[in-house]
Amino acid sequence: MCLLCHEPVDKLSEFSCLCAACAQDLTVLYHDTTDKCPICAKKSVGNAVCGACQKEAPIVNKLWASLHYQFPIPALLHEFKHVQHIAYGQLLAELMLANPPLWLPETKIDGVLAMPMSTKRRVFRGFNQCDELARWITQHYHLPLLPIDTVQRQHRPPQSTLKKATERKANIRAAFCVHHNVKNRKILIIEDLMTTGSTIFELARTLRKSGVNEIYVWLLARNL
Repeated sequence: MCLLCHEPVDKLSEFSCLCAACAQDLTVLYHDTTDKCPICAKKSVGNAVCGACQKEAPIVNKLWASLHYQFPIPALLHEFKHVQHIAYGQLLAELMLANPPLWLPETKIDGVLAMPMSTKRRVFRGFNQCDELARWITQHYHLPLLPIDTVQRQHRPPQSTLKKATERKANIRAAFCVHHNVKNRKILIIEDLMTTGSTIFELARTLRKSGVNEIYVWLLARNL
């Protein structure tokens, strides 16, 4: 049975739990590189670094979002994160793998880091959804997955509960602490969703201060 339309299917698509019709429908959500800023994925003519990202030295080398945050992605992500339907997690990882970063083969990543979750939130939720996405990706590309305690995240109010970008920046400031040696590494951060970028860029700043050479970001979805 298809996970989206719930219709019985004789033959599944390339995804483990979608019919061919639903898989085709989801292709309209795929992000591409046309007129996108390589740092924040917002619109930018000619794929140039946008004005906002030019205001300070680039914190990440490149950023990629596999999907637009549009129906049915919010519902799928909610079922995965808050209802712990693991099948949805596998589907979301497969969607990421279906539209990977074009720059990935040439970057020579030597460490993949799932967006850290505070201990309190991990205990409450039971798992970190980004750990699961990163696990699928590292297995597919045979990349090294960094231990979950590489970076510790302090418990703060969820970023999703804060509407203003200034509030999100203040809330996440100094929230990360690196506990493993990451000097001179090329790290790929796996995150499920980016809205303002406050969390991603604060983590990137922390990693830079700890000696990371290059930082790349792969998002499931970008909420513009």
